[in-house]
Amino acid sequence: MWDEVRKAERAGLVFSEDRKTLLKCRNKEIGEVVIPAGVTRIGDSAFEGCANLTSVIIPDGVTCIGIRSFMDCSSLTDINIPASVIDIGDFAFSGCSGLTSVIIPVGVKNIWYSVFSGCTGLTNITLPDGVVSIANYAFSGCTGLTSINIPGSVTKIWAQAFKGCTGLTSVAVPPGVTQISDRTFEGCTGLTSVTLPDSVTSIGDFAFACCESLTAINIPSGVTSIGAGAFSACSKLTGVTLPESVEQIGEQAFYICTSLTGASIPRGVREIENYVFYGCSALTEVTIPSTVKRIGDSAFEGCTSLTNVKIPDGVTELGGSAFSDCTALTEVTVPRSVTLVQTDVFDGAGCEDQVRRDYPELFDPDFDR
Repeated sequence: MWDEVRKAERAGLVFSEDRKTLLKCRNKEIGEVVIPAGVTRIGDSAFEGCANLTSVIIPDGVTCIGIRSFMDCSSLTDINIPASVIDIGDFAFSGCSGLTSVIIPVGVKNIWYSVFSGCTGLTNITLPDGVVSIANYAFSGCTGLTSINIPGSVTKIWAQAFKGCTGLTSVAVPPGVTQISDRTFEGCTGLTSVTLPDSVTSIGDFAFACCESLTAINIPSGVTSIGAGAFSACSKLTGVTLPESVEQIGEQAFYICTSLTGASIPRGVREIENYVFYGCSALTEVTIPSTVKRIGDSAFEGCTSLTNVKIPDGVTELGGSAFSDCTALTEVTVPRSVTLVQTDVFDGAGCEDQVRRDYPELFDPDFDR
């Protein structure tokens, strides 16, 4: 053991007094490392920025790989994490762009913050049963990752965990997860298939934004809220079924979903928020329930294929530009319940002249029913 330690020290490694913690590497040009037996912890930032490091052998007995321990080791292509490891710290392998494959040992319960973020060469990652959470940014920017098996033990996937994984084509969220956090899959431009379990009750802000290859998604029947921008710029999304459990649809939820052809708003929704269907140029029909009280600013602006919409009795406010530039919309009935009309509601719409003729009071700056 002591011969191994002395050899490692000559190579530039620095250890704690008891030789159980590898504190740091003085030699930033080091290419290969053999960590001696007896070491139980790799310290924070131990090899951070060792851009020439290509190989490291971690002995059995190591239980902790510290924060930023191998961060930006861009030449590291392979690493064998021993079964004794139970904790891998934040940013541990962040920026290891040459790393292609990683197997996480069974003792690890949490995939911490940004652990593999920016590992652009990573194509294969094995997560064991027993992992319970995947933290913020854990795999963000792993553009080479095409698939990942999330074990059934996972109950929490934090915000932006897979953001920008442009090569990811399919993902199945396990049944213990109740929330799709903000921006979890944002920018996963290759994602074509998503399976959400019945346990999910909310979809966070921009959760699937800019998933340009996603054509359809089944939203579970227990979901009550869809966050702002949740599916914005999903340009190939043709249809979505919103379950009756949904009570809130956030601003820009389907913003510029240019392939979306139809939508039915659930009865639990009280407000169609601002920009929800803005720029949905293929949208031909939408069903608005009588429970809706407000149609927000630019809610349907630029829906150039929309030919028919019934504003239900009970709506009290039409937001600014709510139906502007809906050029195919030639006729609309405005119910007597509407008491507040913002500016340019039907500006540029096919029904603008009809609305001006039938409801001149709406264009009176002092309008008040």
